[in-house]
Amino acid sequence: MKFSKKFFGLLLASTILSSALCSVAKAEDDSRTADSAPQTRGALYLNVPFYEQETGDYCGPASVRSMYACIKNTSNPPSQSTLAASLMVNGSTTHANAWNYCKNTFTSDYTEWWKNDPITTPTALFVLTVNSVAKTKPVLAHIKGATTANWKYSSPGHYLVFSGYTDVSGVSRIQITDPWKKGHGIASGKYEESLERVYAVTDRIIYVPK
Repeated sequence: MKFSKKFFGLLLASTILSSALCSVAKAEDDSRTADSAPQTRGALYLNVPFYEQETGDYCGPASVRSMYACIKNTSNPPSQSTLAASLMVNGSTTHANAWNYCKNTFTSDYTEWWKNDPITTPTALFVLTVNSVAKTKPVLAHIKGATTANWKYSSPGHYLVFSGYTDVSGVSRIQITDPWKKGHGIASGKYEESLERVYAVTDRIIYVPK
């Protein structure tokens, strides 16, 4: 079969467009709805860059900067100090400011979830994460009460990003892009944790529903 130059031009344009999307790796099926029973989904990772937080309290600005770079497909997102002016009050990122920033800057579809209000299971957290990632929207997560026994470091409160997942043969894991390099010590800033460990320390997320 012969293909015209126009066809190859359209194919090249399509390839370039696809490579610019926040989603960079996908496998198998991720079409399960929020109320479906667990099944194999494969894996999906978003191209969320890692930015190490510049100060001890800049976890929120650094995490949102990573989300901004992914969603806006830019290598020059706002600085952490610029984002801090929008997110932080008295030295801490507030949930309300973070949610408003995500809604106003990325998409009004971003919403919030708090542990036990109303979702109360690891599976429910995983489904919300999968649905948001499937829409190429990273999840801004807040962990609380992390210790070296249940996490990679101790922290009374910390923001990070859920940037992907794997779900194979009933084993579910969440990929994390974490700005606190001094805590986890991983050069890439990325690691995966089991769903149960993630659920144990996560007290709220900002995500896009299905």
